Amino acid sequence: MGSGSAPRLTPVPLSHDDDQQSLEWYSVEDVARLSRRAPATIRNVISRYQLRRRLAWQVYGRKRRRVMMLSPNVARWIQAVTLFRQPPEYPPR
Repeated sequence: MGSGSAPRLTPVPLSHDDDQQSLEWYSVEDVARLSRRAPATIRNVISRYQLRRRLAWQVYGRKRRRVMMLSPNVARWIQAVTLFRQPPEYPPR
């Protein structure tokens, strides 16, 4: 039928060179793995500093669960505070 490629499901940033426009969001489990901490610790940091997050649904067949997604800036800040022990100044909001 169609000879063209399938359309992309995720948007692509206009400039591929700019790392600041990353469209990838991280789950709490991903950030916990990057920071070498428990997911409960990451949730406590998010709550304590009122960090920006996005809530989404993950669907597996008929089962679904609500997950918290974090932007790359928030994930980077949490990693710096928990893994590298930097003082918690200027949290991204």
